[in-house]
Amino acid sequence: MTLRRNILPKSRGEMMSTLANMISCPLNYYVFNFVVLPRYYKMWSFEYNIHFIIIIITTFMMYANMIAMIFCDTSVKGRIPSGTVVKDWKYCEKCEISAPPRSWHCNICDVCILKRDHHCFFTSCCIGFHNHRYFFMYLFTVAFDAFYMSYFNFYYFWEKATFEYTWTSLLKLLFPFISVFFMEWSSIHFHFIIIIETFCFGLMAGFLFLWCGYLITRNMVLFDKKRAIIYERGFLENIKVVFGERWYFVWLGPWVKSRLPCDGMNWEKYM
Repeated sequence: MTLRRNILPKSRGEMMSTLANMISCPLNYYVFNFVVLPRYYKMWSFEYNIHFIIIIITTFMMYANMIAMIFCDTSVKGRIPSGTVVKDWKYCEKCEISAPPRSWHCNICDVCILKRDHHCFFTSCCIGFHNHRYFFMYLFTVAFDAFYMSYFNFYYFWEKATFEYTWTSLLKLLFPFISVFFMEWSSIHFHFIIIIETFCFGLMAGFLFLWCGYLITRNMVLFDKKRAIIYERGFLENIKVVFGERWYFVWLGPWVKSRLPCDGMNWEKYM
């Protein structure tokens, strides 16, 4: 795996998104493990430890895939000799090179990305040919953790929440983030904010996981969506394009080596 040299956010908006991602995850796990879960199981009891270990393992896998995704260089830099001209390749004026099919220039990263899917603002990197696998597994672990925690979180929310039929109570329930600045609040309100934020992250990650999975099974990226599908290889071969020859082992972690069946530059067209 070729490593990226510059992994820092490129803009203020990207920096805020990445920072929010880095801060919110530890808060989510703190509230779940040390506030919500102890309400239903005695600390460090057998039942508590089972849930604690499940979350720790999946959290570790989430961060491992996120780190691999961020550090993996999926650009065309160093992969195409200067002056290379290939039929059906397009010329990128910004990179001043001939770019392979399915590669697109990212204005944020300022480089062409092999089989570019999109730019992820929460991790400050582009998702492309070499790190698509890590992104997919990252989404899975985020969605799994968020929904797993939300199951217990909503019981906690229901037991702790006190509902009064007033406009103030309604605003606190619908807009907990805003109520922090304009209304009286306590640690319980803070816990509610984290609980709602966890569920929202789960919904977003779950949707992206399903959408990304659909595109992978069709050997598509977002740029291919509005086009005719010309790279369809069949279900299993499409899976291997992202997860490699040992696709059935990649769920064990980003350290599992799985050779990809192509180089991300030369694509055979299938109708």
